[in-house]
Amino acid sequence: TLSSSPDEAARRQAAEDLRSLDPRSNPDVFPALIGALQKDPSPAVRIAAADTVGRLKPVYQPAGIVLDGVAQTDPDAKV
Repeated sequence: TLSSSPDEAARRQAAEDLRSLDPRSNPDVFPALIGALQKDPSPAVRIAAADTVGRLKPVYQPAGIVLDGVAQTDPDAKV
């Protein structure tokens, strides 16, 4: 849903729903969130993805690097 739904609210909700998963047993969580951070046209979805990445434990270093890059380059300051 995060990468394929045409509905912005559904994508945002999907990013938030991923918070309940353990990325150690769900290895697709971080790649999906990183994809949303880098490519989703909606600032609301990118914000939800960034928030979820920041909350997930254990920390995934490549996701942190993407967060840092997005914080510096995203066209929407809220992201």
